[in-house]
Amino acid sequence: MDTQEHIAQLLKKYADGNCAPEEIAIVEQWYASLQLQPPPGDTVRPQQGDRLWEKIAARTGSPVKARRPIRRYIGWAAAAAAVFLFAAAILWFNRPADDTGHRQFTAAAGKIIPLSLPDGSRVWLSSGASLRFEPGFADGRHVLLEQGEAFFDIRQDDRHPFTVEARGTRTRVLGTSFRVNAGLPDEAVEVTVITGKVQVEGNSQPPVVLTRQESAAFKPLGTAPAVKQADTLVATPQSALAREGWQARSLDLDNVSTGELVLLLESIYNVRFSFAEERLKTCMNTISINTGRPLPEILDKLKLINHFEYKVTPEGILIYGAGCGSI
Repeated sequence: MDTQEHIAQLLKKYADGNCAPEEIAIVEQWYASLQLQPPPGDTVRPQQGDRLWEKIAARTGSPVKARRPIRRYIGWAAAAAAVFLFAAAILWFNRPADDTGHRQFTAAAGKIIPLSLPDGSRVWLSSGASLRFEPGFADGRHVLLEQGEAFFDIRQDDRHPFTVEARGTRTRVLGTSFRVNAGLPDEAVEVTVITGKVQVEGNSQPPVVLTRQESAAFKPLGTAPAVKQADTLVATPQSALAREGWQARSLDLDNVSTGELVLLLESIYNVRFSFAEERLKTCMNTISINTGRPLPEILDKLKLINHFEYKVTPEGILIYGAGCGSI
């Protein structure tokens, strides 16, 4: 169907009273945009033109115009407004059912998937976790954790704080690593800080500031779903960072630095890493590991790839040696 036929059919449907609400809106918007100096022309029958004009005027509250200009005007306007009507029809009739434009990622059962965000930050989604955000961070450095647990390693940007929303909680950071567990609808939302500092707030609670190895639990008081009660937000020391969702999982990493990988291992195994030299953090890894295996087994695998050594100290695990640049 060409543009003129589409317009003529839409105008006829309006005159006959068969338009859907969105079609009515298109016709009336077109009517309101027209100028009142019509050139000659006549493509709509006189009776139909008068009836159509009267229907539009009645709905929009405009006065009914004289009969002869109306018939001539409708024929001209159908051609003059072709682009407007055709574009409007395309928007209404061919729009996606859910044109949100966001990007969404979900980790399959038993898998942990790493993601690179538009600002260079990194996220690991635990099994079953789902995360979405606007392409290119069009609405700012903001993500929504819809379900499950995710580990965040956020790139420093003092002017643009990073925000994670999860079931009524909002975690705001500048640059740090932390974990958010959205949980199930009847469970608490938990935020755990691995490095740095974050601020967490609920819908109606004052913010809570968390530092390394502290966590916050956000949950409704009471269990009766029919009773709406105030929410609570409590900060507590985090003695054990390991969570079941991060254990015994296959983790496929592609081009991840040793520094980034170590942050993830800190979260899973509740141990602190340090580097004798900063350059050792820059070694890149494409590797598959099983987070259910003992940590020394994983480190032995990494040291063969990156040519470093490690040792246990009172403060944690120290990584030292020649490094990947030694070859």
